[in-house]
Amino acid sequence: MDSSQLSKLLTFVIGDGFITKSDAFAIGHGSKQRDYLEWKHAYLSSMLGISNKIITRKKILNSKEFLNHGFEFRLRKNFGLGGIRKEIYGDSSKKNYFKILDKCTDYDLLLTVWLGDDGMVRRRVTNGVTNSAGLDIASFDQNEEQNLKLVQWFTNKINVTPKVKKMFSSKTNKHWYYISFSQHDSMILWNRIRKTLNAIPSMKHKFRHVEEKYNRCYSYLEYNPSASPQRPTNKKYTLDDAGCSLEELIQSYQNLNSTYKVAEKYKISATAVKRMLKEAGVLRTQSGSVVERSNI
Repeated sequence: MDSSQLSKLLTFVIGDGFITKSDAFAIGHGSKQRDYLEWKHAYLSSMLGISNKIITRKKILNSKEFLNHGFEFRLRKNFGLGGIRKEIYGDSSKKNYFKILDKCTDYDLLLTVWLGDDGMVRRRVTNGVTNSAGLDIASFDQNEEQNLKLVQWFTNKINVTPKVKKMFSSKTNKHWYYISFSQHDSMILWNRIRKTLNAIPSMKHKFRHVEEKYNRCYSYLEYNPSASPQRPTNKKYTLDDAGCSLEELIQSYQNLNSTYKVAEKYKISATAVKRMLKEAGVLRTQSGSVVERSNI
């Protein structure tokens, strides 16, 4: 195994993969992510030139039985990589993220696996439309200091600036730290990995709200990844910009029951839709804000 292959193999350890005490690489996923596991299996089998079978085992967690699908490659036996666990884990039972990151060179693959395994999606919804969406990484096994070092790594290597946040678990009565990306930084990351993950049904479902926001507001990143966020303009959209009559606009609002969905349909701002509907008497103002009739 050359250094490039080892680098890519260790990339799969950053998330759910691990190195056993007998220096075997192993990984497993539940039934809902079987397709994701099969993608990993195919990628590594092709790269390493070996193909161990995927094995399904019954496991019990919180008194509930479930199926776990997994595979492993014996690194010491097949590649002479004895001591690889010691190098990555040291004397601890926890993997050292930075030992892995120092060896990783394919950052797109790294982001794909890391977010696919440990990524979390947050979103805000307005009238059924994803108003904002972002990505977090559940780095719960790292303390605050280690998470701050991960933030610095992302800043230096990926050119994004996440923050360390914490959540309280009533189950464990502890605070857990994780990494959170702004919406724009999230879309920069998603632009790099979306084609791969969208081709895997379970991952496409997991990140569907990020993809929705990307398609609505950030698709320009595909052609210019380093572009700054496209801020809303102060342009006062008219019916000519919408390419429809006032009657058609009103009819669309009555059918869709959402100014945001109407705005998306006609490629204008929701503010402009509200203004035109208000001027037409379809919306009325209550306490200084526009209120849709259906909510009155």
